[in-house]
Amino acid sequence: GNFVELQMKYSFGDKKDIDLNKTLLSEIHWGIQRNLGSKFYFRTHIGIGFLRDFDFKDSNITPTLGIKFGYIIF
Repeated sequence: GNFVELQMKYSFGDKKDIDLNKTLLSEIHWGIQRNLGSKFYFRTHIGIGFLRDFDFKDSNITPTLGIKFGYIIF
C-alpha cells in the first residue's frame, strides 16, 4: 500500500574518514510497498529532509529517495 512516514537517521561519523561526519537526517516521505510473490516485497519512497552536520555546524534541506527489496522470513 501507500504510506506517509517520518524518519530520523543519525551517523556517529568516523574520524579516519573525512567524508563521514556526525550528522542527523530528519525526513518526511511518501512511499509505496508492493508484494512480489508470497515472500518478497518491493518498497520505494521519495520525500524531503533536513540534514544537520554537527562537525561543520551546517544544515541543508535535501531531497530523499529510497529503494528496497526484502524477503519475509516468517
